[in-house]
Amino acid sequence: MIKKKINRDYLTIIIGGGVLGDILGFVCSSYFRGIKYCLLPTTLLSQIDSSIGGKNAINFFSKNTIGNISNPNFIFINYNIIFYMKKKEFLDGYSEIIKYSIINNIKFFFYIYKKFEEETCPLVFSQLL
Repeated sequence: MIKKKINRDYLTIIIGGGVLGDILGFVCSSYFRGIKYCLLPTTLLSQIDSSIGGKNAINFFSKNTIGNISNPNFIFINYNIIFYMKKKEFLDGYSEIIKYSIINNIKFFFYIYKKFEEETCPLVFSQLL
């Protein structure tokens, strides 16, 4: 960033999952005491969890040792990405949705439970997002 002479006038676009969003979100929020950045999360888990809330951290000897809170200027979620995710990536995010629904909205939990079929699950979520 220094070699490219990036300054506060630039907008950094971060495309990737939660790890990349955390690391580069931390870098952007620390560089020049904060430069503009946006997130384009590419996993279901990062779309529903790590891209929201502005928590940026890196692991240094233990989890989330160094970090801060800095919200991106915007988050662009392309729900069509879920059609191309590996099954494990999709299920990681899906399990988080189940957890949220049990905690916050039991009707939603029963809705997704009733609708879940491996072949149609991405289609259900694309309609909900």
